[in-house]
Amino acid sequence: MKQITLLILFLTIIIFACANNQDSKKSSQSMTGNKIVEKITLQAGLEATTNQKAALWSEKELKILEGPNWANAKAGSQLKLGARVYVTEIGDEYATVLTLIGQEGYIVKKLLNPISKSMSDSTKYYEKKKIGRINTFVDGMDVGTVKIWAHMTSRDRLVDQLQKDEKVAILQEEGEYIKVATINGTEGWCMKGFIKK
Repeated sequence: MKQITLLILFLTIIIFACANNQDSKKSSQSMTGNKIVEKITLQAGLEATTNQKAALWSEKELKILEGPNWANAKAGSQLKLGARVYVTEIGDEYATVLTLIGQEGYIVKKLLNPISKSMSDSTKYYEKKKIGRINTFVDGMDVGTVKIWAHMTSRDRLVDQLQKDEKVAILQEEGEYIKVATINGTEGWCMKGFIKK
C-alpha cells in the first residue's frame, strides 16, 4: 500500500513538471513571436505605403519647397492613400522613393509606413519601365477620362479612370489593347489609342 501511495505521488510530480514545462515553452514561443512582429522602421531597401495623400517632389521642386516660396511649389505627382513605393534613400525629413511606374522623387518621411523587407525579385517591379501618357482625344472627340478595366476584353470591372496626360507604365500589349499601371499601383487594360508613347 505504501508503495502504491509513493508511486501515485511520484507520477503526480512528473505530470506537474511536464505541465509546467509546456507552459514555459508556450511563453517563450510567444516572446519569440513578439520579436518577429516588431515594428519595422523606415529604411532604404524597404517597401512602404503612403498613410495619407502625398506629394512626390522632384529635386528642383524640393529646393523651392524648402525656400521662401515653398507654398507656391507644385508637386510633380500626387500619390493616393495606400500607394506603394520603394525607398531608395533616407534623409532627415524626406525619403527618396521609386514609384510603381518608375518615377523617382521625394516624399515627406512621416507620410510613409514601412510594410516589408523587399526581396530582389520584388525590387525588379520598381525598375524603370516604358512610360506612356493618357490621350483623351480619339477619333476627333475628347472623351474626358479614360476608363481602365480589370480585363482586356470584358467590361465587367472598372478599376480606374485617368485624366489627360497622366503618366502610366506600359506593362503589356495585346492586339488593339494595352495593359498599364498607374502611379498608385492600379493595373488594367484600355484601347491602345488612349495611350501616347
